[in-house]
Amino acid sequence: MHRTSSGDRRKALQRTARELARDARTLQKVAHVSSALQEAEKLQAQAVKALADGEGQAEP
Repeated sequence: MHRTSSGDRRKALQRTARELARDARTLQKVAHVSSALQEAEKLQAQAVKALADGEGQAEP
C-alpha cells in the first residue's frame, strides 16, 4: 500500500489533537493546584490572625 497525502494530513492532525489535549489537561492541573495554593495561603493568614487575636485576649 502507498501512503496518501490526505492520510498523512489526517495522522498529523490527530497527533496535533493529542498533543493539544495533553497540554490542556496539564494546564487544568496547574490551574487547580494554583487555586488550591491560594486557598491555603488565605486559610494560613486567617489562622495567624486568629492566633494573634487569641494571644491578645489571654489573661496573665
